[in-house]
Amino acid sequence: MPKRSKYFSVGGGIGYNNYFGDLAPASGLGSTSFNGANLYIGATGEYRFHPNFSVRAGMALSGISASDAKADPTKDANSLGRYQRNLSFRNDMIEASGMITANLFPVNRGFLKRAPINPYAFVGINLFTNNPKAREYGKGSTGKYVALHDLKTEGQGLGGGTAYKTIQLGMPLGVGVKFYITRKIDVSFELGYRFTFTNYLDDVGGSYLDPSTYAAADPTTVRMSNRTGETVDVYGNTRKIGGVEVKSLLEGSNYAKATLKDGSTFYYQKGTEKGQAPRGGPSPDYWLTSAFHIHYILGSSRGGPRRRR
Repeated sequence: MPKRSKYFSVGGGIGYNNYFGDLAPASGLGSTSFNGANLYIGATGEYRFHPNFSVRAGMALSGISASDAKADPTKDANSLGRYQRNLSFRNDMIEASGMITANLFPVNRGFLKRAPINPYAFVGINLFTNNPKAREYGKGSTGKYVALHDLKTEGQGLGGGTAYKTIQLGMPLGVGVKFYITRKIDVSFELGYRFTFTNYLDDVGGSYLDPSTYAAADPTTVRMSNRTGETVDVYGNTRKIGGVEVKSLLEGSNYAKATLKDGSTFYYQKGTEKGQAPRGGPSPDYWLTSAFHIHYILGSSRGGPRRRR
């Protein structure tokens, strides 16, 4: 590749993330649900070392979130189950990535001769922070966010499996298209999945706690693990099942109660005991980033030797 065709560019992007996991209403790769869409802001540096290939490094702030409260309990059994589970989370992540991009059209005569429209694909690796949080139990939308990792809401490290890591590894994979705007500026739009190797972007992926441990366990852990008896949802709305407020159902046959270490009474739906119902599934969580980027090309704007007159 001619030296003049190699060049650096820097840029930034903005977009949104779609989460796919145990709390997602739709889990297919092609889902277009905007439930829990969160902001993405990123910065990139890119070096083109080959007519069709370049390497890219990036840093980003990426957020994901979801809530069972958005499930319609009258729709079907799955939606009712999610509504009764009543879990929610948000996860504000810092992401560092390294990728290689493959461009459809080569750039081999200097960047001034680049194609006006150039589709591309990319693949790489990323490291990201993983610290899911949820609103305080019983406080609705006024509750503070509580970090869930240290609570071990599924008994991780306490006979319930290994605690998940707060730094995780993933694999970005996606496509985009870049548009020539000026001699040194491009804009692009891309869709990129961030596949991960963890099932705990949402702190959900295994079993409920065993009620036999409720009396001795940390009360906050118990409440944040099993929210089936919570009377308001994360948005502050009164929870109803079959048109009846959950508050009125707690003393009925479908709910059990326990006394926690702080002396408070805790209600939970029968059938959510450990071993009787899963809290989440085994598949890894992931997210999709949809973003617009602007790229500024560094270096001389000369496109190569001039022709003699």
